[in-house]
Amino acid sequence: MPADRIAAEAAERCLYCPKMCRFSCPVSHESARETLTPWGKMTLLALGVPAAAPLPRLPERLGGLVRRAMEMVDAPRLPLDVDSAEAFYGCTGCLRCRTWCEHGNDVPRALIQGRADAVDRGLAPAAARAVADRFARHGHDQSIDPAPILERLAAEHPVAPGGSSVLFAGCEAPLVRPQSVRAALEAARLLGAPLALAREPVCCGRPLLEAGYAEAFREHVRRAWERLGDREVVVLSAACARALTVRARDLGVEPRGPVVHAATFLARRLGPDVQAPPLPGTMTYHDPCELGRGLGEYDAPRRLLAAALAGGVTEAPSSREEADCCGAGGPAARTWPELGRAMAMTRADELREGGAGAVVTACPACLQALAAAGLDVTDVCEVVARWLQGGREPAAG
Repeated sequence: MPADRIAAEAAERCLYCPKMCRFSCPVSHESARETLTPWGKMTLLALGVPAAAPLPRLPERLGGLVRRAMEMVDAPRLPLDVDSAEAFYGCTGCLRCRTWCEHGNDVPRALIQGRADAVDRGLAPAAARAVADRFARHGHDQSIDPAPILERLAAEHPVAPGGSSVLFAGCEAPLVRPQSVRAALEAARLLGAPLALAREPVCCGRPLLEAGYAEAFREHVRRAWERLGDREVVVLSAACARALTVRARDLGVEPRGPVVHAATFLARRLGPDVQAPPLPGTMTYHDPCELGRGLGEYDAPRRLLAAALAGGVTEAPSSREEADCCGAGGPAARTWPELGRAMAMTRADELREGGAGAVVTACPACLQALAAAGLDVTDVCEVVARWLQGGREPAAG
C-alpha cells in the first residue's frame, strides 16, 4: 500500500523527537519495551514503509538531494520483517500520546499505514489474520453472532417506521452487555426521543481497519452506510462513531448521516420537564478514550450522571484529557492478551482510588475489560434508564 502523506509526515516528526510522550502510552508502560513506545513504533514506520510521501520539510537544495537519492532506490529504507510489523499492532488507539505531543501527531492513524503494509507483505500477526477471516465468514469480529440478540431487542422495543434516528448497537454491546442496549432504547423513549434499533449492519468494520485490512474496511463501511441510510445514527461505542465518520472519510467514504454517541443524544434531551428524583449515592466515571480524546465528548456523560445521582460523579485520579486507558481498544490486546489484561488491571486499580465503589463508563469494550479486572462497573445508559424508571433495574438478559 503506498505511503499515506499524513502518516508519513507524522512518522518523520516522531523520528526526530526526543520521546516526550513515551510515558503516556499504556502499551509501552506495561510491556517495558522500547519498540512499543510511540517513538519506537513511529520510527519503525518512518524507516520501514515505502516512502511515497514527502520527507519532512528540509532546506530546498538538501531536500532535493534527498528526494533524488530516495528515487534511485526502489525499495523501503529498512526492510519490514515480522518483528517490526508486529510492533505496529502494539497500540490501543487511546490517543494519550497525541494529547502530550507538541505536534498533535495522530499515532494510531499513522500506524494503520504500517499495518496495511504488513498485510500487503504477508507479515501481519496471526491475531490480525484471524480478524480478516472472521469478517470474511461472518461479517463481524465476534465468535458468537449478535444478530439474534438484536432481533429480540428490536422486537421488545418496536418503534414506528420512518423515524429520523436509529440506534446502532454494534457487535459488542449486544453480546457483552445487552442490558445497556435495552437501557439506551428505554432512556431515549422516556426522554421523548424513541429510537429504532438497527439490525443491519451488526458491525462498523473497525476491527478490519485496525488489523490492517484497509481496503476490506473501505468496502465494509461503504455497505454499512448503504444500510443505515441518511438517518441520524446513535452509537453505544465512540469507536464505532469514529469508524463510521473519521476513518471512513480517511478512505474516501463519505458518511450519509450524522453520528452521535448515546450519552450525547440523551444529554441533549435533558430539560426542566424531567422530574425524576435522583438515585442515591455517587459513582466514579471512567472516560473512554475514543469518546473523550477521540470525539472530544467529556461533558455529556457527566451531565447525565449529575442529574441521575444524588451524589453526582466522583472523578478518577486521571480523567478527561489525561484519563488512562483500560487497554480494550485497538489491536494490542488481540496481539498480546496478557498486555490487555495488565492495562485493564492498572486502570482498575486507579479507579478504585476514586473511592466511590461502583464505576460507570460509556463504552462496551471498557465495561467488559474493567469488569474482567474485578470492578463493579455499569454503563451510563443503564444509570439513566434506572433513574428515569424510578430506580427499577433494566432487565439483564
